[in-house]
Amino acid sequence: MDAVIIFLASYLIFAIGLMAAFVAYKAKKRREFILALVIAGILALDLSILAGVLYYNPRPFVSQGIEPLISHSPDNGFPSQHTVIAMALTSVIYFSRRQIGAVALVLTFLVGAGRVWAHVHSWTDILGGLLIGATAGYVGVILARYLLTKFGPSERSASGRAARAADSFHARRDEKPRRGVS
Repeated sequence: MDAVIIFLASYLIFAIGLMAAFVAYKAKKRREFILALVIAGILALDLSILAGVLYYNPRPFVSQGIEPLISHSPDNGFPSQHTVIAMALTSVIYFSRRQIGAVALVLTFLVGAGRVWAHVHSWTDILGGLLIGATAGYVGVILARYLLTKFGPSERSASGRAARAADSFHARRDEKPRRGVS
């Protein structure tokens, strides 16, 4: 049973990362999805650090004298950064592909539960991580959409000109050859 808990607490988060990579690969709006992931990840880590400064919650193995299943420093447990990152990724995935996001949400809860069962976090740490991660993911999606709408490529941009030039080249190439003027 300990091996399962260690897997949930330490390694299951990588499955969520792989799910995010899969969704990014399949996404119709790939640029928006990847930008949302980057914004959400940066915001999640920043908010996590800020929350840790504002609120101290000792880790269960420190406050209760329990042996943790995972080696960890006896620092502040709030919030669970594993849960923060997992939830930020999950939120962005959910806004893009709801079914895959629902599976990622279950995995995120299992990551958090594994951290509690391994005695390195309390449920308060996990709840804080879920809230911070969900907020970061939501803001990441909204901000990515705004930035790409406001500053993304337009028809007047260089990439727009290149696309139009390529289209006109292919249109001319596919035309029937003109015969001489008689």
